[in-house]
Amino acid sequence: MCADFHQFVQLQDLFLAGSGISTTDTTIVLKSMKFAVSNDTVVMADFGDTGYGVLEPGTAREENISFTGITQNGDGTATLTGVTRGLDFAAPYTNVAALQKSHAGNSLFRISNSAPFYNELGAKDNDETVTGTWTFTNPQYPKMDSAVAAPTDDEQLATKKYVDDTAGGTPVSINRIVVAATAGATITDGDCVYLDETDNEWKLADASATATSENVQLGIAQGAGTDGNAITGGVLLSGRDNAQSGFSAGDAVFISDTAGTLSNSAGTKSVQVGQAVSATEVDFTPSYYKSVATADEKAAMAGTSGTPSTSNKFVTNDDTSATSSASKLIRANASGDIADEFLNLTIAGDTVYSDGADLTRLPIGTAGQVYTVNSGATAPEWATAGGDLIDSDSTATTVANTASETSLYSVSIPANTLGSANAVMVDMDVSSYGALSGDTQTFRLKYGSTTVATFNLTVGAANITTTSGRIIAKLFGDGGTSAQSGSIRANIVDPEAETTANASHRLHGYASGTAAEDSTGALTLDITIDSSGTSATNTITVRNVIVQTIKA
Repeated sequence: MCADFHQFVQLQDLFLAGSGISTTDTTIVLKSMKFAVSNDTVVMADFGDTGYGVLEPGTAREENISFTGITQNGDGTATLTGVTRGLDFAAPYTNVAALQKSHAGNSLFRISNSAPFYNELGAKDNDETVTGTWTFTNPQYPKMDSAVAAPTDDEQLATKKYVDDTAGGTPVSINRIVVAATAGATITDGDCVYLDETDNEWKLADASATATSENVQLGIAQGAGTDGNAITGGVLLSGRDNAQSGFSAGDAVFISDTAGTLSNSAGTKSVQVGQAVSATEVDFTPSYYKSVATADEKAAMAGTSGTPSTSNKFVTNDDTSATSSASKLIRANASGDIADEFLNLTIAGDTVYSDGADLTRLPIGTAGQVYTVNSGATAPEWATAGGDLIDSDSTATTVANTASETSLYSVSIPANTLGSANAVMVDMDVSSYGALSGDTQTFRLKYGSTTVATFNLTVGAANITTTSGRIIAKLFGDGGTSAQSGSIRANIVDPEAETTANASHRLHGYASGTAAEDSTGALTLDITIDSSGTSATNTITVRNVIVQTIKA
């Protein structure tokens, strides 16, 4: 059937207008074209794509026509357009020029179920070509009779029974995958073969060698072939083969040590490729090559077969002994523990950490130390609880009167000590201090090349002798390794001031500031002094200095 859209219209007899038509006219004017009862005009949509009719039916001038358009005219007439004349009275119902007639005005025209009209309808006993879409509404689906046959051609429809049976596996009508193949040796029907990827040819599989049985693409030849020529029928990659012998139903099927032959027992290399269905049939289902462990490799994982090699890279019994052989993958003692020498742990309390590439041993610390992270946050380390002691000095150091800046105490601060948030504190005792009335001493805290903080102590109206006190300096990592802040403080008191109202004998000073030194390298922290006076009386003695880190 054609893909045109057809509808059926019932009209009373119609008549040609005017003087009629010639044998070649492709438009026909009718006196009127209306429905008799409703008197509605007829339009082409009432017919669909094509309408059919007969001119002067029942006479010697009878002629079949078709039309594709209707124009209703203002004077009440109707014009048929797209007219095909002289349609044959028998198949294939095409135009025949000899059947085109002239028809006089007022000749009869009848919308009729002519032979060409019937050609647009399907007949249940005919072979039909349907190019339109037939839609079946639920539950009126097309169906087969009870004698359901499996489809055999690609263009045939599949029944529900066939689909169910195929999905369920009983029966399966498409159960084989066969590919075209080129032989790399003399091959016979039923031989087990493997694909040699170096020349893309199929050769006889042989379980006596790894290269011809393990981790290769396997198949069964479906016919004969000679080296360099096609194998007749190709190679079965998966499915049922019926060219075997000597099996019993249910036997496991293996590659044998006889090239090309299948057996119910394993060869040197245990490679199972399927299951026997009968004495001559096997279901060939080899594991997808290069994706699963071989039998030897599975045994090796259990620790029962061989040593690692290029073809067997699994852990075996030989790899689990507590020896120091460099070839061993795992070293364990009889209790199953990892041997100490494997991690180089020989002292009680040693620990192991990763340095980002390897396992690294951290020896045990000393008594009282705590486990912490280094200033670079890259590794663990041991440190004294509360901070690390950088330096201590109980020796008395005296600085005599000087107008030049002179160091009271200096110490090298190790690289990365401050980091971005740690601190260093210097605490020193002033055991003796002397200065004349009106003199000024200037104290500075310096880090690297930067003077972080400076303050002055000025003596009041009376001289000061044999005073004591304390100087404390602090330096902090201020949010980055190149940003610091710090302060220095001094409290110096004359013992006389403790019993008198002589406030001028109490000297206090404080200052703070910042620096921008690179603390990732070792730098000197220095506390200095200079004096405005020239008297030898102006001296300062410090002792009992402690320098320690305070970690965030």
